[in-house]
Amino acid sequence: MPVPNGTDIPVEVTASDDKGLDRVDILAGEGTTPVKTFKASSSRRESGGKGQKTEKFTMVWHAGDVGQHTLKVKAYDWRGNVSGTESVQVKVDLNADVNNAHAYCQQIDQKIAEYNVFKGKFSSAYGGASRNTTSAEWVQTEAVFTEILRERRSLLERLNAMNPPPQFAESHNAFKATVESAISADEAAIRWAGAMYYASDPYYRVYYPESVSAANGYKKQVESYSAAAQGNAAAFNRVNTAARQGQLGITGPIARLQ
Repeated sequence: MPVPNGTDIPVEVTASDDKGLDRVDILAGEGTTPVKTFKASSSRRESGGKGQKTEKFTMVWHAGDVGQHTLKVKAYDWRGNVSGTESVQVKVDLNADVNNAHAYCQQIDQKIAEYNVFKGKFSSAYGGASRNTTSAEWVQTEAVFTEILRERRSLLERLNAMNPPPQFAESHNAFKATVESAISADEAAIRWAGAMYYASDPYYRVYYPESVSAANGYKKQVESYSAAAQGNAAAFNRVNTAARQGQLGITGPIARLQ
């Protein structure tokens, strides 16, 4: 079974030499410098020929780096000759907390990408609406906002269904707050497009003169909710980056909400 990284593994060695044991070296990987050297409690070299022939030694090896590792034991007799070697393979895997964090980040990165796509669609539709001159064009714009709203509501449902690791709870809530503000902007944009449908038609404008002021009010709501979404996105980017650096040690590029 693999051992989780960051743990201390007990190592017990029994070494023997019929002429008298002198020392035992423990080596890790391809290194030639021992990570630990045990001296026999009484070696023939130092005891006038009555050295210890069999002895047990114990140590703790820290499983740090993930991957396959080799621990090698070399026993030496009183003349300095190698009287025996033995190796054991140790597989070091990510610990459960780090594994969970990696799995969560993979899922959240997909959702970050989704959100950024939806934001691009919204910005394009909102910016392009300034060129609308007919009621039909406003109907099309309203349909685009409605589709974006549907997609963002689905994203929020999936975020709510997730159970983030404790280290990512704050960033997860900031992501949800970002989507919630964006949904409010979508809803206001739909109302804005609906009011502009009437305001852009001379016939309806006569019967619904309030449509122009209503449209202006909805447009201000869109801008307000969009600004709130940007603020929440900035908060998410900040705490998400900090959580990944602290939990996973990531210092390179990290997915960000736009």
